[in-house]
Amino acid sequence: MSHEIAIDCGGLRSHAQHVEAAARGLDDPIGAIGFMTIGSDAYGLMCGFAALPTVAMGAGAGASLVATRELLLRTAGIVRAIAEDFERREQENCAEIRELESRLDGTVYV
Repeated sequence: MSHEIAIDCGGLRSHAQHVEAAARGLDDPIGAIGFMTIGSDAYGLMCGFAALPTVAMGAGAGASLVATRELLLRTAGIVRAIAEDFERREQENCAEIRELESRLDGTVYV
């Protein structure tokens, strides 16, 4: 019983584009974080204590989104590199098999 291993490099590249689009989709929320934090004077006298934790949470959320975006962009790059590696190795392997085939009078099929 033979099983064929097939890698869809076009599918990998398409997936990388989707991952990159998801990463780029974080640009607006990352930019909005700075506009969403307000100063302590906006909280009033009774709630002024809440300003510092709110600002800290906003900074943490922004840093988390930036890190997520960078990881998604890195993942997209890795997936593209994998697709390129598969294609290059397949071409190299096919060339080697064709050379063997020519030496064996055409008894090897790719």
